This record gives sequence, structure tokens and C-alpha cells, in this order.
Amino acid sequence: MAVKTLLLDKIWQPIAFISFRKMVKLLAAGKAELITPWENYEDIWAGQQYPATMRLKTYVRRRPRAPRFNRKNIFRRDKYTCQYTGKIYSPGKLTIDHVIPKDQGGKNTWENCVTASLEANAQKANRTPEQAGMKLIKKPTVPAHMLSIEYNMFSKKNIHPSWIDYFPEIQNR
Repeated sequence: MAVKTLLLDKIWQPIAFISFRKMVKLLAAGKAELITPWENYEDIWAGQQYPATMRLKTYVRRRPRAPRFNRKNIFRRDKYTCQYTGKIYSPGKLTIDHVIPKDQGGKNTWENCVTASLEANAQKANRTPEQAGMKLIKKPTVPAHMLSIEYNMFSKKNIHPSWIDYFPEIQNR
């Protein structure tokens, strides 16, 4: 994944991760200002510092998009990691597990669904983790917004240390 720039609105709220092309357009038009540079990316952009974080100079009315509840976003929230074993798998070897099974009143919600390997899901069967003698690595939560899910997908080398200030709900990076 290419290096991205976090774009903030005028009131310092994250609104998007933008590409190099979009970043150049905003700076060239004078619509944004550099907040935090990437330390090791000066040579990429004509000797200038490549922005890790930029802020728009004008107010933009934009509501944060709530993440859709679907299989792909659950996998992304959990970083393609089985929430019972801690191992990372390809999507074909993963499934969605209901912490409280549907037969016991469990719902299709962010707080009740986790990523599980096919083997772990089969072992748990139609039981709660306690009934199956298994333990969740972390409690499932609702992502704050789509940017949280996108942030989760970056590798550690593509995350600027200052970004955690804008995503306090994301822990254990």
C-alpha cells in the first residue's frame, strides 16, 4: 500500500486518507497546509517534505461515514486475525463467528460478530466462548467511522506516529 496523507478539516477532524496526486493538488491550489511531515520521504517530492498530515484551510461540511456492517469490514476491523487464536489468515480461511450464537439470541451486530478461522469456528460450534472453553483476544466493538477501518489496514511503516491522536479508539498498534 502506498504512503498516504491524512487530511483534516479546518477544525482538526480527520476526513480522509488521500493519495499523492490529491495532496499535490490541494497544496498547489493553496487549499491545505502541512501539519506533520513524513520523516524519510523528502526525496520523493522534489526535495520537499512529504506531508503525513495536512489540514484544509476552509471549512468542509462532511459527516463521518458510519462503517457498513458486513463481512469485509468485520475482517478489516479485526485485521484478518482469528479472534480466538490470534493467527492471521487469508479471507478464504476465515469466517464470521457470532459470540453469542443466533440460537441463543445473538444478533448480527458489530458487538456480537468476530473474525474466526474455520477451525476455531468449528471448535466453538453453536456455543458461547465460555461454553466452548475458548477466550476472545479482544472484545468486539463498533468502529467509530470508515477512516478507523482504513487506518487499521495500514502496515505499521505506513502509519505516522501523530495519527494516533486522531484515532484514539484504535489501540494495540
